[in-house]
Amino acid sequence: MELTPTATAGLSSTAHSIESVTIVVLAHELAHGFTHLGSDTAGYRWSTAAFATSSPIVKEGLAQYYTEMVCAQLQVDCPEAIEAFGTLLMQQPELYTAYKDLSERKSAP
Repeated sequence: MELTPTATAGLSSTAHSIESVTIVVLAHELAHGFTHLGSDTAGYRWSTAAFATSSPIVKEGLAQYYTEMVCAQLQVDCPEAIEAFGTLLMQQPELYTAYKDLSERKSAP
């Protein structure tokens, strides 16, 4: 997740807690680790060489998708996390928002 001055300016103006922003950033970075090193249900892993040469849109898209899912799951304990995620998302470049197109296509009838 790119924390540019523009992105962080939006956070301070909406007064999201440091805890909620930390959840968003930590979930995003952990998602990178899990998509790279974690295994799927069949036990397969994404090799380091394949991960390194994969499109940034794929890597950031997966991290963003899982970050949003984590924040949504935490709504009971920290409802502000999904709000902070949304605030950050609105100010991110396309690299970090392109996953929404795929998510919306998947859920369309």
